[in-house]
Amino acid sequence: MSKRGQATIFVVIAILIIVIVLLVIFLVPKINVSQVSLPDGTKAYITDTVNFESETTVIAAGLHGGKIPPRPSFSTDYGLVSYWLLDGDSYFPTTNEIEKDMNLFLENNLRYKLNFSDKQFSWETTIEDININSSILQDQILITTDLAILLKKGSQSARIKESRTNTYDVSLLEMLNTGEMIVQNYAQETLQPEDVGNFELQILNFNETKVFVLTDKTKQIGDMNYTLMFAAK
Repeated sequence: MSKRGQATIFVVIAILIIVIVLLVIFLVPKINVSQVSLPDGTKAYITDTVNFESETTVIAAGLHGGKIPPRPSFSTDYGLVSYWLLDGDSYFPTTNEIEKDMNLFLENNLRYKLNFSDKQFSWETTIEDININSSILQDQILITTDLAILLKKGSQSARIKESRTNTYDVSLLEMLNTGEMIVQNYAQETLQPEDVGNFELQILNFNETKVFVLTDKTKQIGDMNYTLMFAAK
């Protein structure tokens, strides 16, 4: 066979390959959110869950003394509270530690709550990607959540992406600084009423352990004033 004949054959084969690829691209059906009928309220459920669990995370960070779970912890009627001072050792949480705990706490809750196969939706779901970033600022807490969820039902599948930033007007950073000063002055027996700044302080006595309840009467989250609790012994 001549070289020209061989070249012709190669050209024909290349054209056939291109035609087959184009047929696959245009004829094989693609399934996405717009082409699949999802259960009513699916997207709203995801958005509401992210909003609710983000708010719960901010509240939990305060009630548990910044650490989720509290460590070392003291058990009260209000739940576990982190020791900030225990037998002379300090356990003050840093903002970086709190942010990491909030990220993990929220991720775990979302993975549980967005498992539709165990709830009202008949679709089997998998969280393909989840990224949470909590930021404690001077007078705010920001929580950014990025989700990619795969839904399957038989041969059908769909992907939903959710990306949102929730802002909470709470002064956790100032409360942390005030709380640290309270514990230090309490240990030195020099605690004064003015040490609480603009916040309200209640001290609960549990034998040798004191639980400090620091409340910001000017800031609310949900239907409650924002509260920071911590223990000292």
